Amino acid sequence: MNDRNIISIKADVALAATDLYKPVTAAGVVAAGTDIVAGVVKEMSSNGSTLTVAAIGSIMKMIASASIAKGVKVYLATGGKIGTTDTNTYVGITLDSVSADTELVDVLFKG
Repeated sequence: MNDRNIISIKADVALAATDLYKPVTAAGVVAAGTDIVAGVVKEMSSNGSTLTVAAIGSIMKMIASASIAKGVKVYLATGGKIGTTDTNTYVGITLDSVSADTELVDVLFKG
């Protein structure tokens, strides 16, 4: 991953450790539905207030909401996860597959 694709975001509200690998807005809030995504949380400070975020063009692990095949478009789902429901905000393309909810899947993040 290129360092130009890594940004730092100050979260409006501190995130929890469970928010790692979730998409966030520019305000550092976990994104869902039709929110505009700034990136995917890669790392965070111990108090969750400063986020290291993988931005557009990055390959990043994300949390699946269900089984997802390799090479399909994925979109925001509830709880900071991704799924295949195309009425939500487009996130990217899967680079591998997963068979269940909460599994991590590699995604080429397109935002």
